[in-house]
Amino acid sequence: MKEIKKKNWYVFYTSPRAEKKVNEYLLSLGYESFLPLKSEFKIWRNRQRKLIKSPLFPSYIFVLATRNDIFDINRIYGICYCVTCAGVPAVISGNDIMSLKIMQEMDVEILRNNEFSSGDKIRIIDGPLCGYEGILIEIKGKKKFGVSISCVNLTAVVDLNTSKMEKCDISNNFREVIIFK
Repeated sequence: MKEIKKKNWYVFYTSPRAEKKVNEYLLSLGYESFLPLKSEFKIWRNRQRKLIKSPLFPSYIFVLATRNDIFDINRIYGICYCVTCAGVPAVISGNDIMSLKIMQEMDVEILRNNEFSSGDKIRIIDGPLCGYEGILIEIKGKKKFGVSISCVNLTAVVDLNTSKMEKCDISNNFREVIIFK
C-alpha cells in the first residue's frame, strides 16, 4: 500500500506533436510534469529563420505521480499510454530527471583534448553535472557526454568541455549510453 502512494517519475507516450498541449494540461491539473525542450532554427517557406523549441524526445513526457494517478493520466486527451518495462510502468529516477533538466539549461562548447577518446568511461568533475558518470561518444567529430534512460531507450547528449572530465572505472551511479546511428 505504501508503494501506491509514493510519487515517482513515469514516462508517458503522447500523440504526435501533442507534447506541449499535454504538458500544459497536466500542469493545470496540478501534476508536476517535465517536457525537455531543445532550441533549433527552422527555415520557413519564405526563407525566414525562426528559433523554435521542440521536444528533445518526441512524443514522450515525464510526470511525477503515484501509481493510482497513472490511470487518470492515461485518460487525458493526447496521452496514448504509460510506457512499461516488463508490464510494469517504467519509473525514472529523480537523478535522471535532474540531469536532463541541467543538460537542457547548459550551452557549453567543447574544447579538443587528445587525452580522451571515444568510448572512454568518464566522470564529470566540475560544473552542474559534477559526479555523473558515462561514456564519451563522438558525433560528427565532436566529443559529447551522454545520459541514457535505458529502460525506455531514450538518450540525451550534451557538449561538454573536456577539462571538466576525468577517466574513471564504472561504479554504481554509471549512466548507460546507447547511441543509434
